[in-house]
Order: sequence, then C-alpha cells, then structure tokens
Amino acid sequence: DLLAHFGVRAIVVGHTTEDSVESLHGGRVYAIDAGLKEGRGEVWIWERGKTYRGLKDGQRIPLD
Repeated sequence: DLLAHFGVRAIVVGHTTEDSVESLHGGRVYAIDAGLKEGRGEVWIWERGKTYRGLKDGQRIPLD
C-alpha cells in the first residue's frame, strides 16, 4: 500500500480540475485542484489534524 510505504495517512493530489476540493477513498486522498485558474476557486485547509474546503466567502466546510 502506497500510504504505508511512505508512512503517511493521506496524500494530496492536484492537476485535474474538479468541481470542488474533495476527500476521496475514506479521507486517504485529497483532490485539491478546484478551479482557481478558472476563477471559481477553493482552497484546502489542514488545521490541527482536520481538513476543510475553504470557499471564497471565507466559509470552511469540513471534509471528513
């Protein structure tokens, strides 16, 4: 298993634009390319072990 090999709980991926920042595979993969280049934009926030989608209006939506 890739995560065990590197001794991590999750990986963060980008490149392919999604509709929003997403938690996939039970929180083991975070897809964070959410349309910044198209002007929509969201950010991925990891704070104190919790993950969120950050929206342009300042909202934080929990991912897990």
